[in-house]
Amino acid sequence: QAANEMRAAAARTAAYEAMRVASLMLPKPKVEKEVLNEDDSSFPEVQQLPNGLFSMDLAISTNLPAASSTESASDPATAAATAVRPESWQRLLKKETQQKIRERTGAAVLARGKPGGEGKKGLHLRITADKKATVLRGAICARDLLCAKQQLMFPPHVAVPANFDAVAAMQGPDAEFLRQVFDISHAFVDVQGRLSQGASPAQASNGGSSADEPLNFAIFACTEDSLDKAVALIKWRLACVEEALKQHADPDSFLRQKQAQAGEQQNDTSQTLQP
Repeated sequence: QAANEMRAAAARTAAYEAMRVASLMLPKPKVEKEVLNEDDSSFPEVQQLPNGLFSMDLAISTNLPAASSTESASDPATAAATAVRPESWQRLLKKETQQKIRERTGAAVLARGKPGGEGKKGLHLRITADKKATVLRGAICARDLLCAKQQLMFPPHVAVPANFDAVAAMQGPDAEFLRQVFDISHAFVDVQGRLSQGASPAQASNGGSSADEPLNFAIFACTEDSLDKAVALIKWRLACVEEALKQHADPDSFLRQKQAQAGEQQNDTSQTLQP
């Protein structure tokens, strides 16, 4: 067991080091950051609690979506309730999902009430944080998870050696890249599935039935703009992973490439200076 943990830790470290080099080689796309609207009327009002924290109760309708149901609702609290398919709202009841929302946004999320209940007895999320903006970020993240999942697959033709952790490369240390994607795009992104050629337990560890899928970035976004921004960042990340694998297999390739580029620039300069 200890030997397996040491190998897994070494594979993660190797992935992080190779990704650091790859991200320097491939310019990150310029994606305009989503602006947080603290007066977003599509969410319930954020309340300040006696202890100074801020809180929101986000109602989750467990009924199947009805045409224009939220548009015709006269009660703002009812209008804010999101009608979704069961597999979507059930996802939010999992402690693992609630923890991921907290990791992405800093907001604590707890599921309260029961499916089919009315008013405060109905299913809702209690979202709490020390700032109003953080509560709203948590609400946006939770709402993302109620939307349809999109996927960008890990390239199936790319071979990954056992001493390189592909999942670690995709999400970064402490899921740093996944947090960055949410900060910029307001889309929830997760790494799911497993490598088709057979991954180590560390690489395939993501829980749930999605472990039977090929390794992929799962994207949950409620607007096209948010989705487009997330996709742009993820495509860059996947390109970095491919480059990182090359660096991992041949660590000196980056240095040789830089030397070659420097030589070409020097030749161009000397030719320009000739009379």
